[in-house]
Formats: sequence, structure tokens, C-alpha cells
Amino acid sequence: MGTASAFVDPASIQFLRGLELLRTYQPSEGTAKTFCGACGSNVFGGGWPDSGRAGVRLSAIDSPFEGRPQGHGFTRSLAPWETLPEDGLPRTS
Repeated sequence: MGTASAFVDPASIQFLRGLELLRTYQPSEGTAKTFCGACGSNVFGGGWPDSGRAGVRLSAIDSPFEGRPQGHGFTRSLAPWETLPEDGLPRTS
């Protein structure tokens, strides 16, 4: 299963609480991953806060999300049993 994310400008992110709990792991290859140091929940991807575009895990948002899907990402690595809807949205590998 993938993770539902919204890609946003890191400057637009507002924390209500828990900023001190965030931990970031930078693998030798790829972008940084940020998670909650208390519960382990995946919070950010995409190199937050240093990149121009951060992947916010939708489960980290505590208010209704008004956005609509704009595309399907990482489609090259879909599991053989996984199918995507024929919705006309762009697909990127």
C-alpha cells in the first residue's frame, strides 16, 4: 500500500503541536523522511523542510482536506495485483 500525500510548499505548513517530536532520517540515497518520534507515524516525505515541495502525509492533517487528486505517482513500482482507476489523471513513474 502506498501513502496518500499532498505536495505543498513547506512554508505553508503550520504546526499546532508536536513539532519537538519530529525526527528526520536521511538515507544515503533518496530524500529525507520525517516521522513522529513518539508513535512512529510517517509525517513528511520529499525532503521536508529543506526542499521546495514537501510531501505531507494526509493522515497528519487534522482538518478536512479540500484538495482533489492531481495525478498518480510512482506507478512504475505498483504491486502486480494493484490497479489504478481509469480517471484520466497523469501518471508518473
